[in-house]
Amino acid sequence: LDIALDYLQIIYQQPWRKLPIICLVSKENSTGKTTFGNFLRLMLGANAAIVGNSDLSNDFNAHWATKNVVICDETKIDKQIVIEKIKSLSTAKKIFMNAKGRGQVELDCFLKFILITNNEESFITLSDNDIRYWVLKVPVLKNDNPHITEQFVEEMPAFLAFLNKRTLATENRSRMWFDPQLLKTEALKKVIAYSQPTIEKELRQYFKDLFLDTGLEEILMTQKVVHKEVFNNKYERNYLSNVLTNNLKVEPYHKWKVEGMDYE
Repeated sequence: LDIALDYLQIIYQQPWRKLPIICLVSKENSTGKTTFGNFLRLMLGANAAIVGNSDLSNDFNAHWATKNVVICDETKIDKQIVIEKIKSLSTAKKIFMNAKGRGQVELDCFLKFILITNNEESFITLSDNDIRYWVLKVPVLKNDNPHITEQFVEEMPAFLAFLNKRTLATENRSRMWFDPQLLKTEALKKVIAYSQPTIEKELRQYFKDLFLDTGLEEILMTQKVVHKEVFNNKYERNYLSNVLTNNLKVEPYHKWKVEGMDYE
């Protein structure tokens, strides 16, 4: 709760700060994900924009480029170029605003992104190197409150006064403020695991089963054997080598034979 309150306090008091890309995920309905987006719209007024997936991929961004917070509801981003765009803008100092029929205008960039989705695993593609995302699994609400929006409006002045008097619970530990370790949630790990290419998933499952079946602590296999036994030669050898080295971090095992003697 303190971290969430810190996030709200920073966007309200220090809008120039860079903050992580928040992803609110839950397969279930009635969790309050969309309601949170509406809450931020009430809190920040014209400094927040609620957009769709097409808005993020569109070249024309005049309706959200100047905002403090951009909330994308029902997020499903398939194009890598859009993913890279969001990552870049989350830390950018400047942004080019494009409006129809007008030239580009360079502006200071204060954007913070919030992605809301019912798709917990495949709404975006992430890797272990993506440290800008804070993926949060949102639980189902125990009680439904049909009057919550009206209560937001009524209690907003008191909430903002509370933020102004409150002391931050966290310190500035990174360019996205929070310590990166705080952002490594189980929900983030699920997205990263789902984002793995098919060949990597197949390799991980094969070796997991092999270790469980044999009970061994170490298994040595040539790349040629892996290529044939696991995949029946259906992938390029260079691609397999790249996945083994860069994705699975497998240490190469070399053996040479020189003048009748073996060297390992």
